[in-house]
Amino acid sequence: GKPEDYEELSRQIAQELASETVSSLLADPADELFETGGKKEQASPPGGDHGHGGGGGGGGASGVEEPSPLELLPIDGATARVKADAVDATGLTRYVGRVCAVFANGGGALVDVNCEEPARWLPERGQEEQPRLTLGGRVGVFCAREQRGQLRAFTEKPPGLIQRGTGERMRLEDLHAGEGPFRAVVVSRTSAGVLVDFNCEVLGQLVSSRQLARGEELRVFISGTDLAAGRCSVSTQKMETKVQRMRLKEVSAAVAGCTPFQGTVKRVTQGGAIVDFNCEVPGLVGPLDI
Repeated sequence: GKPEDYEELSRQIAQELASETVSSLLADPADELFETGGKKEQASPPGGDHGHGGGGGGGGASGVEEPSPLELLPIDGATARVKADAVDATGLTRYVGRVCAVFANGGGALVDVNCEEPARWLPERGQEEQPRLTLGGRVGVFCAREQRGQLRAFTEKPPGLIQRGTGERMRLEDLHAGEGPFRAVVVSRTSAGVLVDFNCEVLGQLVSSRQLARGEELRVFISGTDLAAGRCSVSTQKMETKVQRMRLKEVSAAVAGCTPFQGTVKRVTQGGAIVDFNCEVPGLVGPLDI
């Protein structure tokens, strides 16, 4: 099947790590990957003691304590896992992670970089030699932010914008459809689409019919932003925004107040000039008024 069909399932497996096999591969040999904060207690027979250690029967009618959710422990001796937003997503830092899931038919993999979310790796199109990632194997990756809370992993350092500088990247909240152009560089070209770096906090999903190569520079415009999902799309062409034209009754009210309009002459005839002044119907300027 397609990577999209089983990607979410693989992500859930990687996050929960319910399989003992995957757990043992991800964990250090001397450490346990999971820990639980509570233990199940057996229900006491009628008239017997309730709970352990002198507990006073606070476990409910069944006498069983609910176990706490499984907690994913850090790897490689780290003291804690880091949030996705704390990972260096500029593509400059090399992380050594462990492969925690492999997609079927060479469709990609998920890499644990000691983050709350695994980073997604996809094979690049046009690349002759693809790295062979095996479950539980170690791999060095560079990270970029595909969207907020979701990382994309690269086995090779992704191309960067020349003379980008060290200033803060643009935030999604500050971007609006139609804005641009922005300098951009293609950092990924996979079955999931083309991603570009245009100095934003997240990579832009490129909407274009052009065949672009990784590392190619271009100019892009904002096609749209999804603040809820934390992602954005860009295009090589500026979107034309449709302007709402005035209705005749609005023009009549404005004429009563002697409001002037500015328009564009579209055609000149013997009966006068046809003018577009952003109304639902064009205007006519008579010969004596020209």
